[in-house]
Amino acid sequence: MLLYVGSTITRIVAPFMMPYVAGKYALDAVAETTAYEVQPLGIETTIVMPGTFMDGTSHFQTAVRPAESMEQAYAAVQPEVDNYEPGLRRLFRDGQQAPVQAVADEIARVLALPRGAKPLRTTVDFADYGADAVNAVVDAQTERVFRIMGMQRLRALTR
Repeated sequence: MLLYVGSTITRIVAPFMMPYVAGKYALDAVAETTAYEVQPLGIETTIVMPGTFMDGTSHFQTAVRPAESMEQAYAAVQPEVDNYEPGLRRLFRDGQQAPVQAVADEIARVLALPRGAKPLRTTVDFADYGADAVNAVVDAQTERVFRIMGMQRLRALTR
């Protein structure tokens, strides 16, 4: 079994996070491509996709801001930069908790599933980000393309 920890940000890209988004996109592509290639060998793959976790991690406390000279160059988008964290918080319903432990719990749940029952993707998202809806569309289109190409067997264990 191969298990990757990706991110919902690969489904709906957010600004001002390019290095993180690029890294997660690369990991996602490696994970999904590998899933199709190793499936005939009987190896299952799951990509766990955590959503936004505003509390319980050190991200917002340790995030490094650009040098003042760089901030001046981006003055035109400063209102959006200043709104980034408050904007993310608005994706949560009032009082909605997002415990980071839920990611570990989901990993444990997936690992405990019987052979053949593990999903290719699973999200852990307490916000209204929309990754599940995007995943459903991508899954349906991937199934269609693989069927047309005669490669649907490669998706047998990856649904």
